[in-house]
Amino acid sequence: GASSDLVFGMSLTVTATLANASSPAASNAVNATLSALPGVWLNEVQSLNATGPTNNLGAFAPWVELYNADTSSVSLAGWSLATSADDAGWFFPSNTALAPRSFLRAWLDGQTNQTAAGHLHAGLRFAVTNGILVLRATIDGRTVPVDYLRVTNATADAVWGAYPDGTSNPRRWLNPATPA
Repeated sequence: GASSDLVFGMSLTVTATLANASSPAASNAVNATLSALPGVWLNEVQSLNATGPTNNLGAFAPWVELYNADTSSVSLAGWSLATSADDAGWFFPSNTALAPRSFLRAWLDGQTNQTAAGHLHAGLRFAVTNGILVLRATIDGRTVPVDYLRVTNATADAVWGAYPDGTSNPRRWLNPATPA
């Protein structure tokens, strides 16, 4: 399989790079400890929803489910979904929070005007056979990837995700879909 440069569940000390300053064979000039990543995961994605769950208007649309594995609520203010590392993405409404050990489904149909109570519609469309969905957060003033799902060879109604909920590996095809 393909490898990734992303690693989850680790502790990391970041060293800033100073202009025209390097420190081979010497102590680093600057270091910083970042806060821990919240335990929010992209749990399931159904990019080609033909007969699965329907949104608040009765339409079949692609969707993603987030899961908060933490024991405290997580505000999604400043968090975004994107379809590539370079994509600016779509930001969650600032009042969106994910309760502990709970799920949140967002419709990936690009129809933000259809958002209603219990039905969050993201400002991006993810109806793909092959693609990547990235979840990013702002932590310590930096935008960082928190999780991602890479979908390959999706078929109608196939669901790619985590089993058990809130784990990074292994991701697999799930049958049936279990949103929320």
